[in-house]
Amino acid sequence: MGDETAEEGASTTAPVMPESEAERSGEAEAHAGATDGPNADSAPIAGVGETNASTPEESVAEADQPEATEPEVDASEVVNPEVTDHGNSNPDTDAAAEETPPNEAQQTVDPGDQRCGVVALIGAPNVGKSTLVNQLVGAKVSIVTHKVQTTRARVRGVLTEDDTQIILVDTPGIFRPKRRLDRAMVDAAWAGADDADVVCFLVDAARGLDADGTRILERLDGTARPVVLILNKIDLIERSSLLALIAELAAKREFAATML
Repeated sequence: MGDETAEEGASTTAPVMPESEAERSGEAEAHAGATDGPNADSAPIAGVGETNASTPEESVAEADQPEATEPEVDASEVVNPEVTDHGNSNPDTDAAAEETPPNEAQQTVDPGDQRCGVVALIGAPNVGKSTLVNQLVGAKVSIVTHKVQTTRARVRGVLTEDDTQIILVDTPGIFRPKRRLDRAMVDAAWAGADDADVVCFLVDAARGLDADGTRILERLDGTARPVVLILNKIDLIERSSLLALIAELAAKREFAATML
């Protein structure tokens, strides 16, 4: 009986470990379990727990280093990308351009050979002065319409042939004025004739020499400038009538030339 009691006391009585040792044992087991887990082979995260502190010697070395500066570029070595040859030049065309002589006309033109003159076209209303000026110039510089007295001021067009320039002056139709505006238009026409080097007198061949044309011829008798007779719209009359009209006009005065 006494022996059983002694065995029970031995089995129920266990050695008591100090509290500090038990805690250390539990921490050791927890560390062992974390090491044996699935993330045991993973590498430590870079930068975690690390500091970027530098030693005083390294700071002094960095301060002693000179600052980096950009190299200076000579302006003569700068290449303009707009004029840079990228290998697209053609030797044949370049050689031809070098061998091409300057414009011979610019070298041989003598100012004494250049000519410029003013030619005024006068006549009765609606005889074709504006149409003729446009045809000679090659552009529409004057208005053209079937209505009379459309041109109310002088219109100029320039005809260039080689070294010669002709300033053609389209004038209003000359008629017997009745109003102030009519007198202004007739005066403008005669002013253009007075300023010209040559006067061209236009006659509508289909209409013949009418009263307005006769007054114009009488006024032209007092001018010393050459007067050229131009017969317009000759396709509207017979050839025999055209020859009779030329003879009638030639009897009135002497013309420098007659053009059909």
